Amino acid sequence: MMSTADQKELLLSRLPCQPKLRIKGPRAEGWLLELGLENPAALFLAVQGADGTRVVRYGSQEFVIAGPPGSHRVRDLRAVLRDASQVFETASEEVELVVEGADCHAFFAQTCAINFALAEAHKVILTRLAGASCAILSDPTTSAPRYLIWVDPSYAHYLWETLSQIVTDLGGEVRRDEPSASAAAGR
Repeated sequence: MMSTADQKELLLSRLPCQPKLRIKGPRAEGWLLELGLENPAALFLAVQGADGTRVVRYGSQEFVIAGPPGSHRVRDLRAVLRDASQVFETASEEVELVVEGADCHAFFAQTCAINFALAEAHKVILTRLAGASCAILSDPTTSAPRYLIWVDPSYAHYLWETLSQIVTDLGGEVRRDEPSASAAAGR
């Protein structure tokens, strides 16, 4: 299936509210392994399971688990977390934006100081994008470059408006109501 980004050189969209679970604690890594979730080997790496669940390591004892659209994985994890010892849930309310298409690297060249053409595929980049702190994750499962942008809700409106203008100026498309076909498929 060809995504909208394959047809358009640059696309900015918002993902529907993605379920996320942020956990911390001395048993967090072991708890995830017991539940069959692969853990990233190093800090600021992400791994994606066969079901589309993404696990991001932010610290030696801190992880974010993001379920794919329509999945109940995070809800199910949250339910069994109540019985876990030395594993604690912390707030994770990031808004998720997506930028994709062949012109992604030109977009990032105008919005932050990281050269994403040289960034490692599964690396989580913590940076300022158009002045707002955020985490940026590449999506290596698509043919065209695709990046997820996680930003604190207090900056989401500002960042959306600013990035929308930049994408428009670069001749890209801004999709305000729905994600691209590849994003809707969880890719």
